Amino acid sequence: MALSILILGSGAATPSVNRNPSGILLKSESSSFLIDCGEGTQLQIRKYKESIQRIDQVFITHLHADHYLGLFGLISTQGLLGRERDLEIFAPKGLKEMIDVQLKITNTYLCFKLIIHEVDCSQSLMIFENKDIQVFSYPLNHKIPCSAYVFKEKIKPRNLIPSKITELKIPVYMRNKIKMGEDFIDDSGKIYANRTLTLDPQKPQSFAYFSDTKVLTKAPDVIQGVDLLYHESTFLHDMQSRAEKTYHSTALQAAEFAVKCEVKKLVLGHFSARYNELTDFVLEASKVFANVEVAKDGKQFFISE
Repeated sequence: MALSILILGSGAATPSVNRNPSGILLKSESSSFLIDCGEGTQLQIRKYKESIQRIDQVFITHLHADHYLGLFGLISTQGLLGRERDLEIFAPKGLKEMIDVQLKITNTYLCFKLIIHEVDCSQSLMIFENKDIQVFSYPLNHKIPCSAYVFKEKIKPRNLIPSKITELKIPVYMRNKIKMGEDFIDDSGKIYANRTLTLDPQKPQSFAYFSDTKVLTKAPDVIQGVDLLYHESTFLHDMQSRAEKTYHSTALQAAEFAVKCEVKKLVLGHFSARYNELTDFVLEASKVFANVEVAKDGKQFFISE
């Protein structure tokens, strides 16, 4: 199954009728990762028929309200629905204190363990991994500590050719070893090279999420060549001075950054409420980077596209 992202919120700062504040659901075959959780995110998850309970990890980029304000409601709902699995939250320093206060004042008891990991927004680190994916943080340049998140699939095992299993009567105990690259030796001692028994696995996929930031002048190694980059573009370039003052980026700047990083596809998001139409964002970015689209609430992007 290809990695995909579902846009839960594509707006900046304040909600509007057509744009929720920031939120992305990254889905793999075995996991759903929530990235940012603006106001109303849990309603967006329900609206687009996704599972709140499937989310085991949440990644918050920074502690401006439009990126985390929906988190306490989501946590509370998970508890009301009887969640028992741990929930991990990765966020800059300060979130744990806010959540603890809310739980205490509202006398809310959770029937699951809430684990909050403090992210160091001053350096790039691998902060999470499971059997399928590694997640890296990367410092952004915003008014307060802010981190990008980069998701990279691990190399998958090779795919056994079914006809070879039958033809050579490959025993079950050998199949995983062959998937991991071993040759097969039959009972007569004949060696069958791994490349004759298997097919290449699907290429590992990668996704980078760059929220609020002045555009970075350096192309970070950790996102070089990623399949899909989501980059904030709060303004069009005629408002570059406003972007600079508020520590945000323009569509043109995001596209220039995508070129530097040699990414495969760029998705623009985090649009100021002053913009009703988004056509000009694509036109502006396309001047320097061809494979670009805009984020719209409810739109899904498959990383392999």
